Amino acid sequence: MYKVIMHRRALIASDSLSTEEKSYLTQVLNNLDISSIENGLAGNIERMDTEEPLYFLKVDSDLRAIIQINSPEEIEVMDLFTKGRLKYFSKSKK
Repeated sequence: MYKVIMHRRALIASDSLSTEEKSYLTQVLNNLDISSIENGLAGNIERMDTEEPLYFLKVDSDLRAIIQINSPEEIEVMDLFTKGRLKYFSKSKK
């Protein structure tokens, strides 16, 4: 088992989640296998093309998270957002 830390941005974003969404997020985070992530074997997660080791986690059909593995004993949720927000930002870059 590992410790999950919530970055300030993720904490702010989590305030807008329903109780059910928060519970599901906790369940998904607790079920992550860090070794599978680092080896590219986890199906709902992919490494982002960044200098830092950041990963894009599909929590459910709408909710996404950016996580960072700080150590084998600790992951940090950097940010949370919906698919709609992601689409909005991807369109604004064009």
